[in-house]
Amino acid sequence: MAATPPYPTKAGVPRPPSYSTTDPPSTQTNPQTQNTKQADPTLPTHQGPKTVATQFHLYANSGFRGRKSVTFKLSDKRTDAYFVDYRSGVADLVVRRGGPTGPTVGTIVFHRWSNYIELVLEGNQRVEVARDGMFTRRHTVRLPAGPDHAGRVEQAGVGVRQPAKQFFWKGTHDYGASIMTGGSLKLEDTAGNVYAAYTRLRSMSKEGRLNILVDGLDQPFVDQIVVSFMAVAEKERRKRNNAAAGSGGAGGGGGC
Repeated sequence: MAATPPYPTKAGVPRPPSYSTTDPPSTQTNPQTQNTKQADPTLPTHQGPKTVATQFHLYANSGFRGRKSVTFKLSDKRTDAYFVDYRSGVADLVVRRGGPTGPTVGTIVFHRWSNYIELVLEGNQRVEVARDGMFTRRHTVRLPAGPDHAGRVEQAGVGVRQPAKQFFWKGTHDYGASIMTGGSLKLEDTAGNVYAAYTRLRSMSKEGRLNILVDGLDQPFVDQIVVSFMAVAEKERRKRNNAAAGSGGAGGGGGC
């Protein structure tokens, strides 16, 4: 006697098998539509590759009357992270988080006849950026939102405690910087820990890349890194422009 089929038949033709008797649906995905996480960028250094926690791409906007603004974009090169206004009428530079209408995180005033720059940070905190000497690019700044550290240096065999939350912007040829380009910077604390590095580029619109090298920094501290960086970078840019104008004028005078 023939076995009874597990489902009824019609006109002698069995019904299609149920899903439970077929092969399971494929779990393969189209590699072109897969959402893959982008690898963190790295910087070449003298001690080997360094992972970047956050990378900002800097783009300048200029007109006939000079520079108008600088925009910091995230690694996707589309999302605005910071906007630096050169023509606010409030200060020499106004730094905003996000786009042109974002909250102000700092203002910058350059004192023409001295070696220091005045920063006004959130909460009306006033700090100075001062160059350490006539023939150095090193600038000292106290960043109130920085970690509570106190590095020690040796002077005549005696440990000397440095002020807490004191940092230095220094010139560098490391962190992917080119000797030919110049103008690259790094931010160190008193113990020599590097928190950020700026790689300057030679481009009509793109200024360079500011790399935050320490993961998990508080947002106010990142804001203060950006504000203090803009102060030093803009001061150096003006110095380069003045030197170029001077050499151009000297060259023109020599031809007369």
